[in-house]
Amino acid sequence: MAQTKRDIEYLKLSNEEKWAVMMRINRLAIAFNGGKPIKKPQGKGFVFNQEKGGYKDNEHN
Repeated sequence: MAQTKRDIEYLKLSNEEKWAVMMRINRLAIAFNGGKPIKKPQGKGFVFNQEKGGYKDNEHN
């Protein structure tokens, strides 16, 4: 897959700069959504237990 100019510029950023970009995008998304976050926690999410050499999702037991 070919990288775009935007991808190349983003990959050149430091971790701190990438974090700042992500936070800026997040603030814009919240502003465009009427001040509400786009996603909210929906409970406890995935809880993994190691069982018989593997991991499984607790919600389907």
